[in-house]
Amino acid sequence: MTRGATTTRYAGWLAAGLLLAGPVAAVAAPDGSDAPGAQVSVADRSAQTAGWLIGQIDPSTGAVPGPGGAADWGLTADVLFALHATGHGDAAAQQVTAGLAAHVADYAGPAWYPDADTRLAGPTAKLLVAGVVSGVDVHAFGGRDVHADTLSLIVEDPADAEHGRIKDRIVSSPGRDDSNVFAQSLTVIGLARSGGLPDSAVTFLDKYQCSEGYFRMYNNDHDSNPALTCDGGKAAGMSAPDVDGTAMGVQALMAARDAGVSGLQDDIDAGLTWLVGAQREDGSFGGGVGTDGPNSNSTGLAVQALTAGGRDSAAAQGRSQVATLHLDPDRVAGTALAGEVGGIAYDRENLDAALASGLDGSRDQWRRSTPQAVFALAPVPFGRIGQDPLLPDPPLPTPEPTPTPTPSPSPTPAPTPTPAPGPTPPTPTTPPATSAPGATGPGTGTGPGDSTGAASGDRGSGPVAGPAPRNAGGTAVLPTGAGDDATDQTAGPDEGLELTSTGSDRVDAAAGFLAAQFVGGTHLRTEVDGTTFVDHGATARAWLGLYAAGVPVDDLAPVTDFLLEEDQAAAYAHGVPYDADDARYAGPLADLVLIGALSGRPSETLTAELVAQQDADGWLADTSDLGDQSDTRSQAVSVLALTAAGQDDAAAAAARALAGQQCTDGLFPAEPDDGCTAGSAAVTGLAVQALNATTDPTTGPPGHATALRSAAAALVQARSDAGAFEAGELPEVTVTGWAAAGLVAVGVDGTPSADWLIGQQVEDSGLPAAEGGEADREATVAALPALAGSSYLTVPDGLLLPATTVDPSATGADDAAATTAAAPAAAPPSAPADGPSGWLLGLLGLLVAAGAFVLGRVSAGRRGTAGGSAP
Repeated sequence: MTRGATTTRYAGWLAAGLLLAGPVAAVAAPDGSDAPGAQVSVADRSAQTAGWLIGQIDPSTGAVPGPGGAADWGLTADVLFALHATGHGDAAAQQVTAGLAAHVADYAGPAWYPDADTRLAGPTAKLLVAGVVSGVDVHAFGGRDVHADTLSLIVEDPADAEHGRIKDRIVSSPGRDDSNVFAQSLTVIGLARSGGLPDSAVTFLDKYQCSEGYFRMYNNDHDSNPALTCDGGKAAGMSAPDVDGTAMGVQALMAARDAGVSGLQDDIDAGLTWLVGAQREDGSFGGGVGTDGPNSNSTGLAVQALTAGGRDSAAAQGRSQVATLHLDPDRVAGTALAGEVGGIAYDRENLDAALASGLDGSRDQWRRSTPQAVFALAPVPFGRIGQDPLLPDPPLPTPEPTPTPTPSPSPTPAPTPTPAPGPTPPTPTTPPATSAPGATGPGTGTGPGDSTGAASGDRGSGPVAGPAPRNAGGTAVLPTGAGDDATDQTAGPDEGLELTSTGSDRVDAAAGFLAAQFVGGTHLRTEVDGTTFVDHGATARAWLGLYAAGVPVDDLAPVTDFLLEEDQAAAYAHGVPYDADDARYAGPLADLVLIGALSGRPSETLTAELVAQQDADGWLADTSDLGDQSDTRSQAVSVLALTAAGQDDAAAAAARALAGQQCTDGLFPAEPDDGCTAGSAAVTGLAVQALNATTDPTTGPPGHATALRSAAAALVQARSDAGAFEAGELPEVTVTGWAAAGLVAVGVDGTPSADWLIGQQVEDSGLPAAEGGEADREATVAALPALAGSSYLTVPDGLLLPATTVDPSATGADDAAATTAAAPAAAPPSAPADGPSGWLLGLLGLLVAAGAFVLGRVSAGRRGTAGGSAP
C-alpha cells in the first residue's frame, strides 16, 4: 500500500474540522463538576450538541456562517464531521453535504484565482474526507473528482525532500504553499478510506513526528532543515510540539494502518504516549504554538485519538473536563444562555462570560469550539466517522433571537478570500478569546483596496498553528497566548488605551471606540475562525489613524513600544519564527519605519532593511518563502516611510514606481497592473498622500505633478454629490474614509465627505462598515482622520507635509495645476480629512501568515513606467 499525505495552512479545516461519526455511548459524569447538570450522560450531552450545531446551519445554503455572515465552508465541513460523530442529524448532514458539493470551487479553488487549474491542498483533502464520511461519490463530488484532485497535489518526485507531501497548486503564485500537518493527515485519512493511498504520503506524514512522539504543525523550514524532519527542525526552533497536530497525525497513521500500511504501530504508540504525558491534572489539554492554554478544542481532538488508541483512563479524564464546559438544560436555566443548550465553551473564562452576557459577539467562537470539542463526548475516530447511520435530527434548542450578520461583500480574486488571487491562508492556532476573517472575520483588518468583511472560505475552522498569518495587506497576525483575555476584538474597560481629548466630541467618540479595543493598552487582536491573534497590522493601522486624527504621539507611546519591540517587530516584518531567516516584508517594514519616524523614534536598522527591499525600478518587494505580497498599498506606505525617514533618493525612486502604476482613469489599482484602465478610489487616497508627501515643502512641487493632479481629479469625479465614494467590494464608509484623506492631503475641500461620514457615525462610538450598521474597527480606522479634518500630511506640527496643493479642475503641463505651498495648518474639525491608518496591511498573514495568513498574491507586470506620470 502506498502512502501519501499533505499539510496545509488552512487552519479552518484541520484542527477543528475533524469530527467523527457514529453514536456515542453514555459515559460517567465529570467528577467534581460544579455545573447544575453534572449527572447528564455523555450520550445526552452529545445529542444536545448535535441539536445546537444544527441550529447554526443556514437552511437556505446548508452552510454555517463565518464572522461576517458569509458561508464558511471549512467550518461547515467541521460541523458535518461533528454530526456524524454524535450519530445525530441525518437531514441536516444531507443538507450540509449538498451545500459543500455546490461550493467545491469556492472552498478548494479555483474560484478566487485566475487559473482554472488552481487547487488548495487542505480544503481539497478535507472535501475528500467529507465525501467519504457522507457516503457520496468522491469522483463526482459537486462535479469534481476530489479523489483525483487530492492525488494530483502530492509531490511525486522520489528525489525531492517533499516526496509524498500534499501541496497547494496555485498557478499564479507557484512558490506559495500553506500545507501543514492537518492537510497531510486529512490526505492520508481520505485516501486510506477511499483507496489509492500512496506510501509516500504516509512517509511524509512521519516527517512531522519528532522522536519524542509529538507532531509539529508546519514543515516549511527548507533552508535550515533540508530533509524536513521534525527532529531536524529543533535547532532552529521550528519543531514545537502541538497537541492538535499530534492527535490528527496519530489518527491518520491509524487510518493508514487499518488500510493495510505496515510498520506504523510504534509511531502510533509514541504519539499516544506523548499525548498522555501532555495531559493536565484536570484532564484538559492545551494546543500548541500560541494555544498552550487548556481548551476544549484541543482536548476534544486529544480524547478522540486517545480513545481510538485504547488509552481509556486519559480519555475519560478529558471527556469529564469537556463536560464541565458543556451547556446542559440545568446549567443555562435562568441565564443569558437560555436556549443555547448543547454549545461547548472554548474554556472556563469564555463560559463564565457567556453565562453572564450571552453569545452576542461571541457566537462565532462557540461555533468553532463546539464541533471539535464534541469529539471528547463522541470520540469516533476519523478512520470510522460516517460508518454508522445517522439518527434523525434531535430537537433544536430555542435560542434567543439574534440578529443575522450581514454577509461581507463577495471577494474578488485576491489573497484573502476577498481580494484577488486566492483565499487567505490559514491562521495559527490560538485560544479564541471570543470573537474573525477574518477577523473581520478572517481578516485582520482592511486597508485601501481590501474588502472589509470577514474572509470567506476556509479560514481555520479550528485551532491550527502556523506562520503568523498575514492579512489582506500582507501584514502579520500572530496567535495570542493562552492566558490572553481579549474578547471579540474589544478589551475590557481596564485594558484600553488612554487618550486625551482632541477637542472634538465626534473624534473623541470614534477614537475612544478604537482605544477601548487595545488589549493591555498596547495592541489589537483579531479572531479568525474562532482563534484569536495578536494583529500587528490592525494595530499599526489604528496607530496611524489615531495619529492622523490628531491624537498626540505621547498617548500612543504604549502602542509604539509594543510594535517597535525587537521580538514583535521581527514577528511582524520578518515572519519569525515561521518564514525563512532572511524573510523581510516590505509593507510591515514600511509601517514600522513610518511609525518610528512619526513618533520621534526612528530605527536605523528597520530603515536599512526597508531600503534593502527596493529593486532597480524603485519597487519595494518582499523576500519570503511564501511569495511576494507587495502591492500598490505597500508601495505607497513605503514612499511615506522613506520620506519620513529622510531617505530622499529611495523615496523618490519609490514614488516614481508608484506613479507608474496609475490607471488611465487617473486612479490607482489595488494590485499592480501595468496598463490598467480603472483603479480604486480607496487605494488612490493613500497613493495621493504618498506622492505629495515631503518633509520640506520649500523644495517645490514633486516631479510627478501630472499624476498627482489627475489622481485628485479622478477622486473628485468619483465622489458623489453626498460626499460618499463607492468602489469595488469595499463598504462606502471605508472607501470614503481612505479617498477623502487623499483629497485633504492635496488641499481639495473634503467637507462633503466629512459631513457624509459624520452622518454615518454611530452615536458616541465609531463608524459602521455600511450605512446603518454597528460600529466597526476597520471602518473607524479609515474614517477617523476625516472626522478630525486631517490626513497624514496635515497633522499639526507633524513630520510629513504636503509638497503642493492641487486644483484638480486645472489642465496643462505638469506644474500648471500644482502650486508650491507651505504646509497648511490642519483643517478645523468640521473640515474633511481622513487618512488611512497604517499602510493598509491586510490581513491575515500566515495564516502568516496567512501569514500567519500570508497571502499569495503576486501579479505579473507589477511595475509601471519609471516616468511617474499617468499613462
